[in-house]
Amino acid sequence: TQSELLVFLIEIENLDLTFNFQFGSDKLKAAIDILSVKLKGGNQSSALDILKSELLAAKLNIVSGNGAVDGPGFNADEFNLLILKTGAAAVVKADPGLNGSLLMSNTTYQTTSIITTSSLETDDGGTTTLLTSFNRSGTGGGGVGN
Repeated sequence: TQSELLVFLIEIENLDLTFNFQFGSDKLKAAIDILSVKLKGGNQSSALDILKSELLAAKLNIVSGNGAVDGPGFNADEFNLLILKTGAAAVVKADPGLNGSLLMSNTTYQTTSIITTSSLETDDGGTTTLLTSFNRSGTGGGGVGN
């Protein structure tokens, strides 16, 4: 419902990551704008816009309880957090407007540097592909784009 979505968006704004979405006063419209990417035709969305859209979709999946689930010897909470940290770090690295304005916490840097530091420097969409795969898996929700 709309009220549930608003709760999820507020929770997303308050996540402790290197990049956080701030949706402003019209949270639903802002979220829809981020999730509405255009992959074909004129005025195609940029790679950064698509990355942000996939990151928001992943956050929505996780805060709504539709992220990865626990299994034998598998802690889904840690995996879900790693997915979000990787996506957030990629946005910070890819967005020139954020360059230098956000500092990574030690936890985020240590977690993401092992997996993504070299790929973030020359990211060819690998993080977007990771988020897309997560969002379209059997545990996540639907994807984004048209």
